[in-house]
Amino acid sequence: MPTRGKPERYLALLAAAVCSLISIRVFQLVGSMQPVWPFPALYLVEVTSLTWVGAWVLIRERPGSAAVVCAVAGVLTGFSILGAWTIGFFYLPVVLLLGIAGGWATWRRRSPVLVGLASFAVGFAGQVVLMLAILQLLASLTTIWAVPAAA
Repeated sequence: MPTRGKPERYLALLAAAVCSLISIRVFQLVGSMQPVWPFPALYLVEVTSLTWVGAWVLIRERPGSAAVVCAVAGVLTGFSILGAWTIGFFYLPVVLLLGIAGGWATWRRRSPVLVGLASFAVGFAGQVVLMLAILQLLASLTTIWAVPAAA
């Protein structure tokens, strides 16, 4: 493997490992208390998987790898903001590590900064839309399943 770009690789791997540990711990703490199974666990699988994909792409030095890491940082930022009342703040260190790794990779590869920012924005917007759509779906399903009160 080339020696170019090692610091951002280590940061991305650290972000993936920290994200995995946080997701495992959160699942252990609140997994049995969730009445809307499987949505909370799917969020945890989503953010953990995306973080590992971002690290893998950065390690393999694929074209556009810096943009992919920036997009993953955007996804996790959206997750952290919308989940701020519950578990979102736990993922802020992962967002910070991925943001630094993406910025560093963009700088080292002489990629346009605007591409990284646009990737971040697309990842952020996509995650926000996805989470709001799932919450809307969940709300509509609970009204369908609700038993009408006896008069």
